[in-house]
Amino acid sequence: MDFDVPEKDAEIALLQKAVARQHTPERIVVIGNGPVGIHLCNELMAVTAADSEEPTHIDTAMRIDIFGEEPWKPYNRVALSQLLYGEKSVEELDLNLPESASIHTHWHTRIHKIDTTEKSVITDKGERFYYDKLVLATGSHAHIPNLPGVHMTGVYCFRNMTDVQALISRRVSSRHTVILGGGLLGIEAARAMRRLSTQVTLIHHSAWLMNRQLTENSAAKLQATLEQEGINVLTASGIQAVDGSRKMEGIILRDGSYLKCDTLILATGIRPNIQLAREAGLNTHHGIIVDDTLKTSDDFIYAVGECIEFNGEVYGLVAPGLEQASLLARRFSGQESKPYQQKSLATRLKVLDQPVTSLGEIGLLHEGPESRYLEHNREKSHRVLHFERGQLKGAAAVGFWPDQERLQELLLNNESLPWWRSLRFRLTGRLWSDSDAIADHHIICNCRQVSAGQLRACAQQKLPLSSTGAGTVCGSCQPLFTQVIPKESFNLSLAEPALQQAANEDTRSDSWLGLVIMGILALIITALHLFMPALPIAQEYAFQSVSQWWSDSDYRQISGFTMLGLTAFGLLLSARKRLKKMTLGSFSDWRWLHLVLTSLCLIILLAHTGNSSIQGINSWLFYSFFSASVLGCLLTWLTALEHARPSVAVKRFKRWSLLTHILAIWPLPILLSFHILSVYWF
Repeated sequence: MDFDVPEKDAEIALLQKAVARQHTPERIVVIGNGPVGIHLCNELMAVTAADSEEPTHIDTAMRIDIFGEEPWKPYNRVALSQLLYGEKSVEELDLNLPESASIHTHWHTRIHKIDTTEKSVITDKGERFYYDKLVLATGSHAHIPNLPGVHMTGVYCFRNMTDVQALISRRVSSRHTVILGGGLLGIEAARAMRRLSTQVTLIHHSAWLMNRQLTENSAAKLQATLEQEGINVLTASGIQAVDGSRKMEGIILRDGSYLKCDTLILATGIRPNIQLAREAGLNTHHGIIVDDTLKTSDDFIYAVGECIEFNGEVYGLVAPGLEQASLLARRFSGQESKPYQQKSLATRLKVLDQPVTSLGEIGLLHEGPESRYLEHNREKSHRVLHFERGQLKGAAAVGFWPDQERLQELLLNNESLPWWRSLRFRLTGRLWSDSDAIADHHIICNCRQVSAGQLRACAQQKLPLSSTGAGTVCGSCQPLFTQVIPKESFNLSLAEPALQQAANEDTRSDSWLGLVIMGILALIITALHLFMPALPIAQEYAFQSVSQWWSDSDYRQISGFTMLGLTAFGLLLSARKRLKKMTLGSFSDWRWLHLVLTSLCLIILLAHTGNSSIQGINSWLFYSFFSASVLGCLLTWLTALEHARPSVAVKRFKRWSLLTHILAIWPLPILLSFHILSVYWF
């Protein structure tokens, strides 16, 4: 019998490959370690764990190789403005992956080429990694306008961690910073750069700020808020050129006028990173073109996040990318088969603790001949609904709006708004009353797609809210937590210290009257020191005489060191506020303790000095202590006023009072050291 040996060998080789494939984990390569890429890996591990009966099966089911080009660990770029402002530290921006043998990280590694024929990627170090599925989460980069002099020293972008680190250093020395671009990113940059009282000018090409997300009247309210903070806003303007030799010295505006400045921040939009996909032969236009399965023109390559183009649209927000990553992870595991659908976009930011919200189709691009607007304007807020042919299409607000999450759900489901709700909005600015409960299916956290029902279930199990991911990306949904979860169980379900503090402050509104009373008491004691005559000294020695507290040296040592200890202990209020690991007691309790200790120090100081005239360096010590006390009393009243009647003016005045209060405290350690030295040395 004759055998075709080569043909049999080929069949055996194919059979061996098929058997090997059954025992080889599926190879998934993810390019991009931003929030979307990290979220995809977390979701892949979660859905695989849910499908696996044995924990060890997770490590053998797949192998994930994730690559990141930046010289930083994965971080939440959505919170970069909070890092620049000083609200968050670098560590608080870290994005974490689960510990698993399935995940292999390659940071500071650039993918040089995609070989679609070999189904592999090649790094800039020459290493080759094979894949069964490749996911592009390459994100986007800052758009740099073609302006003369735009590459001079002093011109910055605001897009990644490297940009923010450079701006943090620059902010200290900059005298006049100009931000080009009045969109979401530009406004956040202006707010952050203004923090150290740097002169800031915000330039926007359109007739109003955030013209893609807000109406003209809403933007006017936002602009007024920025200008109250001291930010100069120029709309319907632009830059012709950057002036200077090697270092920028100013800019030439569109109308030909000259503006002297030393720093320019470009916040002029983003462009998807498509170069790698284009070189691999994938279909691209403005972004990497994907279908409703998030698949590119190659059957084994997918794309998610800001780099994609779906139905002719590109996304500059993180929420759609996170949703796409979750959908793709379920699709890879076989749990999901429904096509991806573009949802109504939501934009949120905070300007001076003033929430700004944009939902659905609203703004200059969506204005048409059949557009109709309903507006509700108040001193501290502006709300607007956009209708087209009687159908609700979008909404925007400057100031907190309790209805925003339910409004977004209404827009997502393309539901009609009944006429009586429109009437209610005209009269009160609300569509629903507080008694109208938020349904379990309503999405509260748009970034992580966390519903009200998930938050309530988390609270019932006394688990931290951060376990759902709610409020951990942009944080704009955090004020709504108290509407979803009863206050009595709210404290048990918080993970973030800032949220815990907010809940405590909210449930202690009755304590502010007590703080005001304590502030008045401290001021009365201060006034006694300043205007009361010196206390008399007893002529005859008597051990029980009160006057010995300010006449006998031993007693004065006791009172002096007691006052020193109480002052040092009172300064722990600052540590409680700044040190993240210091969580003993609420900040409200520490504020009370600080005020009580200060009042005790003032009483002991009266006994220590007898209110006698003080000269020389001791007088500087005396006035430094009392100026800190008076400013502390003022700060107490402003804190109470801010709680009762919040406003930008009160917040600004409080910030300056806090700064002067701290400045008055700074000389105390040096002056006190000289005082003790003079007593014991001389």
